[in-house]
Amino acid sequence: MASHSIYWREEVGALRLMVDAKTCLIEQDNDPMQLRSPSLGKLVRYLVDSGDHVNAGEQYAEIEVRPFISSLVCVRLLNVVVIGHEDVYAKESA
Repeated sequence: MASHSIYWREEVGALRLMVDAKTCLIEQDNDPMQLRSPSLGKLVRYLVDSGDHVNAGEQYAEIEVRPFISSLVCVRLLNVVVIGHEDVYAKESA
């Protein structure tokens, strides 16, 4: 019976798995209907309300990353469906 050395490390947006000196990067599920931040930060405020249309290129929230405020920008035309404390869900506009 063979044995294998396995190590893993969580990274932003992925899990790095190393098996016997070979590396595999497993990306997290990227659901285009869930609006997410590309970096860790504290949500400062939403710039849209539930039911609003958000066009590609428009800002929908602001987050604080260290001492800076960063805007989160939508990448496609969406309808904002639910705004909660942690998650913003949307559906594509027709």
